Amino acid sequence: MVMGFIGNLGRVSEIPIIQSTLAMTTKREQIKFPRSKKKRICKKWRKNSKNYKSWYVPAVYAFRDAFVVHPDIIDKLMEKVNGKLDEEVIKAVMNKEE
Repeated sequence: MVMGFIGNLGRVSEIPIIQSTLAMTTKREQIKFPRSKKKRICKKWRKNSKNYKSWYVPAVYAFRDAFVVHPDIIDKLMEKVNGKLDEEVIKAVMNKEE
């Protein structure tokens, strides 16, 4: 599903934004750590995959002819855009009242 267009990016006039729930990437983070702070022990714990947790995170992928964006990221962007537009409207109204 094509979400919208971005205009005037140099020579490219319009780039479609495709909304897809498949636009995900994995994030891996170490959750268990040794009591000992010695370098040799920490190195062994880093090699063990049982000490890590992985999960999926929304992502943006840019191709030559389109952007593929996760819906959560689009929602966050729209909140920011709507918030800034609301602030601009409030400032304009305040300036007209003075």
